[in-house]
Amino acid sequence: YGLLPFERELARVEPQDPWYAEAALLRASWRIHIDSPDYRRAMLKEAIRIIDRALSSYYSGRLYLTRARAAYLLGQSEAVMETASIAAGKYEHLPVTTPRGQEPRLLHRLLTARSEAADMFAIVTQAAKIPATGPQAKRVHNRYTMLLDRLDAAITRLRQTSTE
Repeated sequence: YGLLPFERELARVEPQDPWYAEAALLRASWRIHIDSPDYRRAMLKEAIRIIDRALSSYYSGRLYLTRARAAYLLGQSEAVMETASIAAGKYEHLPVTTPRGQEPRLLHRLLTARSEAADMFAIVTQAAKIPATGPQAKRVHNRYTMLLDRLDAAITRLRQTSTE
């Protein structure tokens, strides 16, 4: 509820503003933490709507992660798997090699992606336990297992390269 006083200002941020994705993330995040039974479902649906609007203009692993979290809390396991699958595609296209001298920048990017992917993997694992979850859950789970292995290998390689 700490951001509630700023909601009106955050809602005024336009998609062309460079901080739009961050404003959307803040607006969605506080909604996810509403624990009032009277408003919880509506707030979670609103969080997904806000994130979907931001994702139409911006890529952000944190936006995908927040969307998956909201879908999980709504009990929408298929929406979790769909969101996680789209995010995995983004992570899979990250470069894992870079010209000399650019290693620290790439390492930071890969570490951030690794953290987001690990959080998404945890949500996928939880959502897979929802009874109505289909066969896509196993595929997405396996995809994240391979993705995390790939990121770990690239991070290890970059760390070794940077110490040489």
